Amino acid sequence: MKFLNLALVSCFISHILYMFLKLNEVLDIPKRPPWDYKMSKLTVESQESRMFEAYLNEVYKHYKPEELSYFEHNLETWRQLWRVLEISDVVLFITDIRHPVLHFSPALFSHVAKDLKKQLVLVLNKVDLVPSSVAVAWKHYFQLQFPDLYIVCFTSFPRNVSEHQQRKVHTKLRRKGSMSAVGPEELLKVISDTYKGKVDLSTWQSKLEAPVDDTLDGSGCSSDEESDGDDSASTNLVDTQPPCTSASDDVSAGILTIGMIGHPNVGKSSLINGLVGKKVVSTSRTPGHTKHFQTIYLTPTIRLCDCPGLVFPSLVNKQIQILSGIYPIAQVREPYTAVGYLAERVPLIKLLQLQNPNSSDTTYVFFNSCVHVLYKHTVVLILRCGLLGTFVMVIKCDN
Repeated sequence: MKFLNLALVSCFISHILYMFLKLNEVLDIPKRPPWDYKMSKLTVESQESRMFEAYLNEVYKHYKPEELSYFEHNLETWRQLWRVLEISDVVLFITDIRHPVLHFSPALFSHVAKDLKKQLVLVLNKVDLVPSSVAVAWKHYFQLQFPDLYIVCFTSFPRNVSEHQQRKVHTKLRRKGSMSAVGPEELLKVISDTYKGKVDLSTWQSKLEAPVDDTLDGSGCSSDEESDGDDSASTNLVDTQPPCTSASDDVSAGILTIGMIGHPNVGKSSLINGLVGKKVVSTSRTPGHTKHFQTIYLTPTIRLCDCPGLVFPSLVNKQIQILSGIYPIAQVREPYTAVGYLAERVPLIKLLQLQNPNSSDTTYVFFNSCVHVLYKHTVVLILRCGLLGTFVMVIKCDN
């Protein structure tokens, strides 16, 4: 019954958030102008530049800068997205399970599914960081809102043991270097329903059934502890300049291309490492670590294409973007407003069990000795559990 209550509360909160963020639909994304191989490179790039400039002018014609959220203004980054969408047969839209509605763009979903007529799979990543009830609630919610959307829950670091043993398991994984993800089987099943008989997927199935090699060089950190820096040993499977062929040509040749798109720092690179079973692309806690799209062969017939993360235009306020990790932390001049935004909506005194040492009445009393504790725990809480996870923790405290 408690599980059901949490799931219902999660659905209710997600519905409120989605109604608030439904304004995203009025903001379209820039789409690549039509082109062909008869056009010169200069002609194509000039056409793209004019289109992108007209797109930005149209956006700022209807909205003031302070009304808009932070979003990508670099044309080259959008070009990376266009190319990934063009060469991909299946598009994986990666979102962070802690606040997926902030990462999901209805405009991009409509463009891929209706304009490009390609299969799009919503991946709710990092499910090890939230209660199972939150993952179930989000999946159920997106299924109701988008009936044609394929949804897969994923994590590269599953929690197969109790909470108090989790730290020991992560330490063991760091030494062994192996990775055993949860979600590849479900993803394979979704793709098989569409491309079975068109592309040989048996090698992927065999890879999933094969035992994990403990000698592999992998990353053993948890989903929110991604490593920093490049790993030279992990680049031998990566091609940063893949051939510019169309998706239909690759399928005809027996190769299926799976594109990875999404906001920065939602775990695209970690998801690729989880699919392959070892570290083949470097990851970082800093958003925007991946600069150019790159391809990795999962099997001789399955090719993964990792796109640099970019933020889609929306009307989400700056405080929510900062708390959810969308806004570049290096550009945050004043973090106290974002912390105050959360504190106004979450009973932090009750959640953190703070007490006034000079009075028995602890109702909404903030005293100097707790200022540092409030700031530290608020930031940790939102980074670990996300907006929705924080609300669910509050409900748990009430119970």
